Parts: sequence; structure tokens; C-alpha cells
Amino acid sequence: MTAIKSIFHIRYRAILFDAVIFIFNLLMISLLSGMLGRLAAMAGDNIPPAKVAIAAFCCALVFLLPAGAVLKRWMAHQDHPALGSEGLSASARKVIIPAFFISQIFMWFVVDMLMNEAIGDNLPPLPWLYVVILFGELGMTATSAFIFRSYFLSPEHEPHLKWLELPQAAWIGDACIFIGSLGYQALWWYLMDGLPRGYYSIYDFVLVMIEFTILALLFYLPSRIFYLADDPHPKTAWLRMLLANLPILVRMLTGLGA
Repeated sequence: MTAIKSIFHIRYRAILFDAVIFIFNLLMISLLSGMLGRLAAMAGDNIPPAKVAIAAFCCALVFLLPAGAVLKRWMAHQDHPALGSEGLSASARKVIIPAFFISQIFMWFVVDMLMNEAIGDNLPPLPWLYVVILFGELGMTATSAFIFRSYFLSPEHEPHLKWLELPQAAWIGDACIFIGSLGYQALWWYLMDGLPRGYYSIYDFVLVMIEFTILALLFYLPSRIFYLADDPHPKTAWLRMLLANLPILVRMLTGLGA
């Protein structure tokens, strides 16, 4: 029992995260992404329950990671007091925070495509409405980036809700980030599965492998970054992140050669 509890200790949360994503990508990714594809097709056929399901999935992609960061922040700094000063170096923040912002812009682009399937036909053709939606999305992206940045800064005051200082809040935050990451993975496979297949040289294979690896980080890093500071083996963290996405990468590369 003690060994099982130690697996869920915050010190090993990063390794647990990578392991769960690896198992999900190995065993469940095709099932979940297939369900997403069928829902998108049904939403395109104006089936109301499918439209609601796609809209709920998009909202989960957008809101789960920021919610998880807010719920985890105070307990994370209590468990790891150096998180604000040593969790991410200044140079790392200059790279990772813009990368997170770019990943969220890309995610909104994808969400727009899915939401267009769900409710696009029900929106009135008003130009100003689309302008409002665009600026709303940019505002949400900026808000997510601000919350992400604030997570790695030491809180200057106690939270307005005392409950946020309890371990239960952090556990719910972890659950939000885990579920959001699973949604990201399913969406990635759903999008990539429909790409044209075929490469004709080693150069093409290497180029496609690099592109897919970058995409893997684009979909995985926004959720995984919350556990980098707590990783007990930071030197191997990036390798484990790659291994967590290896089942999808192998399927994509071997599928391209079919």
C-alpha cells in the first residue's frame, strides 16, 4: 500500500503523467479519436446530441488546463517552495511561455474548425459577430498564457478561497490537466489520421518525423510543463516526453509508408 501511495506522490507525478499518456496512446488513442471523428461527422449532419458533445469537448480543451493551473498553484508552491525562483529559469520562461501562447493560438484554430461543425450553421451571418468571436478567442488565449505564467510565480497573497490551499484542490487540478491532456492527444491523432500518406525518400521520412515530433510537443507540452519543476529526473524528462508520444509517432510514420 505504501508503494502504491508513493507512486502518486507529487515527486513522481511527472513520471506518472508520462506513463499514463504512454499507456493511453498505446491502447486507447484509436478508440477515443475514432469516437471524436464519428461525433464530428454526426455534428456535420446536424444531429443535436453530437453538436452538444463536440461543443463540450471544445470547451474542455480550452478551459481544463487553465482551471487545473489555478487549482494546483497554491499547493504546488507549498510542496515546492522553490517553484517561483527555481521551477523555471528566466531564460526558460522566455522560450516556454511564448511557445505556450503559440500552442494555444493553434488550439483555438483547431477548436474553431470543430465548433464550426457543431454550431457554425446556427450562427447568423453578421460580420461583427465574427470579429467579437476572434477578439474573444485572443483574449482567452492571453488569459490562459497569463494563468500559465502566474503558476510559476510565488503567490503574493493568500487565495480568496481558502479551499484552494487544500490538497483536494490540487488533486482536482491534476485531474483537469490529465483529462485535458488526453483530449489533446485524441485531437492530435484525429487530425493527423486524415493526412495524405506516402513518402518517397529518406529525406521525406526524416522531414515528416521532425514535423510530427514538433507537433507532438505542441500538443503535449502545454499540459506536461506543469510537472517539469517537480520531475525527479529532469535530465531525462524530454526523453520520457518523447517516449510518451512514441506510440502515436510510430503509427503515423508506419502509416505514411503504407
